[in-house]
Amino acid sequence: MTPSRSLRRLASAAAFFACTLCGALAPTTASALTFSDLVIFGDSLSDTGNLSAVTGGANPGTAQPYYQGRYSDGLVWTDYLAAGLGLNGAADSYLAGGNNYAFAGARTGGVGSDGIPGLLAQSYSLWGSTHAVADPNALYVLVGGGNDMRDARSRVGGDAATRQADAVAAVSNMYTSMTILANKGAKNVLISNLPDLGFSFEAVLLGKTLESSDASMRFNSLIGGLEAYGDSLGMDVDVLDMNGALLDVRNNPAAYGITNLNLPCAGFVFSAGTACNKSLFSDVLHPSNLAHQIIADAAFSALNVTPVPEPESLALLLGGLVVVVGVARRRRALQH
Repeated sequence: MTPSRSLRRLASAAAFFACTLCGALAPTTASALTFSDLVIFGDSLSDTGNLSAVTGGANPGTAQPYYQGRYSDGLVWTDYLAAGLGLNGAADSYLAGGNNYAFAGARTGGVGSDGIPGLLAQSYSLWGSTHAVADPNALYVLVGGGNDMRDARSRVGGDAATRQADAVAAVSNMYTSMTILANKGAKNVLISNLPDLGFSFEAVLLGKTLESSDASMRFNSLIGGLEAYGDSLGMDVDVLDMNGALLDVRNNPAAYGITNLNLPCAGFVFSAGTACNKSLFSDVLHPSNLAHQIIADAAFSALNVTPVPEPESLALLLGGLVVVVGVARRRRALQH
């Protein structure tokens, strides 16, 4: 075989590898880039720095190892969602130029007595006042209810009936936020159920584990109706099963490399010292960075989207092409 023919065959192999690579990545990229933008409404699970910004960094503060204004030891699930959708920066605080209107401490209604804008205030005022029309190709995240149900479980004189009423009120607020989005032309919405609040160390400290679990369950039982309502408005509503994702961790901790299911992780109050990358919680209430990654994976599953590969992964794959071409050149040089 002549050197030129050998080189051509190796080049063809490289081309075949490139086409195979493109074919493998094309569905991923197409799926991830289905959404033109990402807009987020929510509470501390989704907040990437709004509360920290308006409090001058006082909340969550630096006494515990919270990461850059987030209520976790690292990035939160909305950070990973934005990156996986190829929309880096969209999950940044709206105060820093991003599209994230979530505030730690937010309830589902308007502005609370503590001055924190709830999901209704976020969607109607913070975002709605500057957006007459919604981008129909964007994804809108509407995730909340946890603080409403924490209030419900701790209500003085509260019982199953009052927790049910509070759950109905919280989800009703989310119906209204859904209507606001639909009226502006939004078409793609991601909602979520709640993780079981009874598993948090906060519930243990309060002696409210049963009430916390009951409150979560009552809220979650109404999420199917919210999904159906959004669909009736002509929207494509997907449900993130946050509760199921974290329950699977509790049932199979070794599969996730987790050894600490209950206590805060190292550096946080009430921690027994277990590293955060082996813990389910960061502090007494909020998921660890590892748990947030698991939640993000569940979100991609709910959206039926394969996240955009990390740049370093793509570089490794493309590096294979360089190796093939390099081999071809070296062989040609040796044969001369």
